[in-house]
Amino acid sequence: MTSPAGSPAGAGRRVIITGASTGIGAATVRRAVGAGWKVLATARRAERLAALAEETGCDWVAADLTTDEGPGQVVAKARELGGFTSLVNVCGVRSAPIRWRRDVRRIGVTCMRRT
Repeated sequence: MTSPAGSPAGAGRRVIITGASTGIGAATVRRAVGAGWKVLATARRAERLAALAEETGCDWVAADLTTDEGPGQVVAKARELGGFTSLVNVCGVRSAPIRWRRDVRRIGVTCMRRT
């Protein structure tokens, strides 16, 4: 996570990270927070997100992005926090049906358009 010379790595940068409760998503949250980014972590498991927030200081919202309501919950929280400049979509889609994979891409676009 880099930025122009002379400015802190995350200065003024805000990112939504999906799939943030475990694995690559949680590691991405840790890295972004460590670089000075303001992070909104999202995943389905509230208890894991709360633990990650306690560890890192990130903001979080539990939401299932495969439902009709999920993206709206993330957008509402993002707006409450002042909007975001970036999205890292870390969702497990390897064995998901093709239709769901398309939905994951749509979710990312929807979140970015609404914030």
